[in-house]
Amino acid sequence: MAQQTDTQPTAEDRAEADHWIAHARAAEPGGDDYQEAVMALHRRGDRATFEAARALLDADEPPARALAADVLGQLGVPERTLPEACFAALTDRLRREEHPAVLAALAHNLGGLEQPGAVGAVLPLADHPDPDVRYGAVRGLMGHDDPRAIDALIALSADPEPDVRSWATFALGSQTEVDTPALRAALMARLDDDALDAEIRGEALVGLAERGVDAIVDHVARALSAGLDPLAVEAAGLLGAPALLPALKALRAHPEMTVHFRSVTLGDAIARCDPEADV
Repeated sequence: MAQQTDTQPTAEDRAEADHWIAHARAAEPGGDDYQEAVMALHRRGDRATFEAARALLDADEPPARALAADVLGQLGVPERTLPEACFAALTDRLRREEHPAVLAALAHNLGGLEQPGAVGAVLPLADHPDPDVRYGAVRGLMGHDDPRAIDALIALSADPEPDVRSWATFALGSQTEVDTPALRAALMARLDDDALDAEIRGEALVGLAERGVDAIVDHVARALSAGLDPLAVEAAGLLGAPALLPALKALRAHPEMTVHFRSVTLGDAIARCDPEADV
């Protein structure tokens, strides 16, 4: 549970925050030890942690500034603490920041704070020349229904960098209920791009299936016939199209099939596509 934020930190509070900050700085960024320390700081959610992270935003080392963004972006989760102050600190750093890794961390974490102005702060990074920054922008814009965010994600879903393209497609397909012709067209475009891998195609299929686009039945059938594709199975279940039953039933004998997937995920999709099933 997050600690009180309206009182002055004690020496013990500051020491504990400094301990976890030091632990995170000594760890490999993104590794298990790093995540453990960052999550501990999130859970503390107190003013001492906020002040320690805010001071770190002015560190000389880019990894330290990125760490500060990771802490402030989710301070106090699941019940956010000091969100306005965190947003102000991150946007102040953003105005002065040039390092791609830090810009990426700032974009990702600014969007997650769900503050007014978050989309406007992240948008300028959506066409940054560094793909890591564009990836951060995707993560920051994800889940926002603001038309500006949707338009930027549509553009990023055609990004030359696969990770950027994949996450933007996921964001459009499953992380918003917005449904426009432009969004549907962007998802459809991901089905016909030979450079895409199965995961990107699958995210697009799920997004279109959630919006009831029956025109993708043939695409789903081909994906199911190509191998064990959980996203294609999910899309088939969402569509509930009887034409997909043969391909779904054929997957029962797939050598990589697990008992749980066969009985739950695949079984559910088969039931939803079977006109005689009671679902």
